[in-house]
Parts: sequence; structure tokens; C-alpha cells
Amino acid sequence: MYFTSQQQVCINHSLLTKISHIVLIFLFFLTAACVFSACGFNDGGEAEDYSGGDSVETLTVALMGIGKADDSSFTVPSSIQNVISRFEEEHQNVQIEVTGYQRGSEVFGVEYEDEITLLQREIISGKGPDVILFIGGYYMSDISGKYTEDLYAYLGEDWENRYVANVVNTYSYDGGLYAIPVSFTLKTLVVAARTAQGRESWTMEELIAAYEEAYEASGGTVMLLNGDYKKNTFATLLYNSVGDFVDWESGACSFDSEEFRKLLEFSDSFPESYVYSEDFHMMEEYAAGNILLYPLSLSDVYEIAKAKMIFGEDVAFIGYPSNEGGGAVVSNGNLSLAISALSEQKETAWEFISLFLGEEYQRELANFLPVDKVVLYEELEEALTAVYEEDTNGNQTPVAQDKVSSEGEGVIAEIYQISEDEKEAFLGIIESVSESSAFDLELYSLILDETQGHFEGEKTVEETMEVIQGIATVYVNENIE
Repeated sequence: MYFTSQQQVCINHSLLTKISHIVLIFLFFLTAACVFSACGFNDGGEAEDYSGGDSVETLTVALMGIGKADDSSFTVPSSIQNVISRFEEEHQNVQIEVTGYQRGSEVFGVEYEDEITLLQREIISGKGPDVILFIGGYYMSDISGKYTEDLYAYLGEDWENRYVANVVNTYSYDGGLYAIPVSFTLKTLVVAARTAQGRESWTMEELIAAYEEAYEASGGTVMLLNGDYKKNTFATLLYNSVGDFVDWESGACSFDSEEFRKLLEFSDSFPESYVYSEDFHMMEEYAAGNILLYPLSLSDVYEIAKAKMIFGEDVAFIGYPSNEGGGAVVSNGNLSLAISALSEQKETAWEFISLFLGEEYQRELANFLPVDKVVLYEELEEALTAVYEEDTNGNQTPVAQDKVSSEGEGVIAEIYQISEDEKEAFLGIIESVSESSAFDLELYSLILDETQGHFEGEKTVEETMEVIQGIATVYVNENIE
């Protein structure tokens, strides 16, 4: 019911009329209050405030790496949309607004700008989002300017018992956690146990010495990697050692050092390309000791069983070499989360991203390892027992949970379960992690591109080191300002 300011009520001097007048005035103010406070009535007839007493809040969520929100092809992944819907159901007074930012890339010769700088500018100006979801992970340069909130303060005192702490801590920068991974992949180098000689990690010098010893013992036939050529060798060995040459806090780079020279020269000792023979079989070559290293990627708990199957003997998960002795590398999973440093809704933002870290979401992850410790340990325990299916005749057959494949050979082995020793080895790899690929894959790619000229004989080692040192120094300092 609506009333205008021109309404007039005729008043006589009877008591009944006075009472009617009072009732009309009461109803007027009650109606106006309901209109402006959005009140309603529940089944019991009592007033109920659907807005929680406040107007609806907007929580802005940026998807970094998925494209522009005003692009007709922009869509929110279903896994993220499900979390958004669940959050809005649980928070009736909060509405999620999604925006998108694209990563730099080149498609069909067209270069697309990396909009991380735009995102950072908007955060500084106070116009940025409340939450950032880094699709496919993030780079150290994305957060090195501390545009985002330190999440250690939000995790709680017992967070190391809830999450895989050793993995989470590899994403820290300058003592703070400015983004947290929802999931991860482990990457390590595997060698035969006899080659490792008791080592649990190694430096670059130790790796080179182990290869030279095996090369001499084989009469010059052993390969370092499956597909032994310059750029593949350099890319593999650089993967965990980029951090040895960059100080993200000071901006100093040391790609002009003697250590980087050794890496370049060692990689340059291999052929420019490798051609497989027609009778090449990967598992046979590893079993015969003709290949020294196997790069293992663990995106599910069953993949730990691949190593021993490939080598046909006991193995050591020795990790990637670095000046500090090396270890496994934590690779970005499908999603990393951050809160804008200037958000005015940080507690609400944390409630939102906590849903991605909760057991419900963590159990639904596919092709990545969960950062929730309880969920990960449960998956390891389940993998100890084979899963069987029954056919129409009542026969029980084991179900393959993973497989070993080789280019040109297809599937060469199937994995049904893991052993107790492999479970312990998996946990040991987690304990050995020393770096995350958040170090900056763009810088890694720049270095690989600049070494191509050297490996093709067009540039000397000195020229290559000088160029890389210059490019890396400019890049790092531009991204930490």
C-alpha cells in the first residue's frame, strides 16, 4: 500500500474516529519501514529481515588467466561457478561479481597483453577486485610487489596439521604467503638406487660427475635423459635451479656466474637433436642402464609406482640439482588464491576462498594432488589396495588406476595399486621439496629462448650469458617495483 503526502483524513470528535486515525498513521509508518528495510513476515507472523539488516554486499572475484570478462567467449569454469553458487547460498547478503584478466600469449601470430600489470594498478588505485583466482597458477612476479594479503595470518595456528605445509611454504615470498595453491603436482628426477649411491639430493656438480662416470663406464653409450639433446638437457636441469640465479627480494641476478656457465657448457656437450632407432623401447633402455635420469611428474598418488616399473630395480627420488643440494619441485596446480591488499572485505574474501581449501572441494580434484593433508593421506591409503570390478559371470578383475606410456609405444604398463614402500617414498618426496614453479615460468621461457642461438653455434657462451643477465635483471626489477 502506498500513501501520498496529499492524503487527508477527516477527523471528527468521536473517540472511534480518533482511534482510526491513530491506526492509519501506525500502518503508514509500518508500511514505509517495510519498503525501505526490505522486511517480510515468516510463517509465525514475525518480522524477518532477508537482507541481514544490511544492504547486499558485492564481493568482486577476478579470474586471472582466463580472458576478459567482456569477451563473448568468457565463461566461468563449472568447478568455480559451483563454489560461487554455494557461497551465495550460505551468504544471502553477499553477491559475487566475476571479472576476468588475460595472460600474455601468442595465438596464430597475434600477441595478447598480459594484464597482470593492469590488475596490479587497479588494486593500488583501490578499484581492484577483492579476490584473485590465478587460473593455472601464478608467477613470483605476480605477487612480489605485495599487492595481495599475507594469508599466513588467516590460516590459523594449527594450519600445518590441516594442509601440506612443506608444499604451501614453497609459495612464500619474503616471509609472507601472498597466494596459496589449491592443488599441486610434484616433479622430481629418478635414478637407479645404485647410481644415487645413498644420496638423497645433489648439486649440479654431483649430477655432472655421476653422468661422466656412467658415460665412461658404458663406453660412451649411456644417455643422461630419454631424448638426449642440448635444449632438452638445459631445460630439464634449469627447471629447479632458476632460483639459484635470482634474488626476488633484491632484484639481483647471477646468470653471469661460473655456475651458470657450467650448466650451459654441460648442456652444449650433447647433440642438437636425437633420433630414435626403430627398435627403441623405453623400459628396456632404462632396465639396461642406458638412460641415467627419468623426470617423474606426480599428479596423482598412483604415479609413484611408475619409477620402479620403468627402471626394473630399486630407485632413488633424488630431485633436481641446485646449489643447495636440490630436491623435488612443486608445480602449480589448477588454481591459486589471493586476497587484494586493499580489499575492504578481507574476512568475507577469506570465507570465500576457504571453500576451495575445504575437504568437499579438495576431494573433487582431478589430475592434481590436494593441498588438504587429510584428503591426500586418505588417497595414499586407498591406493594401497587394488580396486576390483565384477563381470556378468562373477569374475573379479583389477581396475587399472594409472598407466606408463611412451611416445611411439603407447601404453606399456598399467598400475593397479602402490606398495607401502612407494607410499613412504611419496611422503619423502614431499619432505624434499625445495622450490615451486611459481619462481616465474615467463623468465624461464625467456632464458630458454636466448640459449637457442648458443646451442645452434651462433653465439658464444660469454655472449649468451651477457644477454641473459641483462634481460633477466630488467625483467626481475620491473616486476618487483
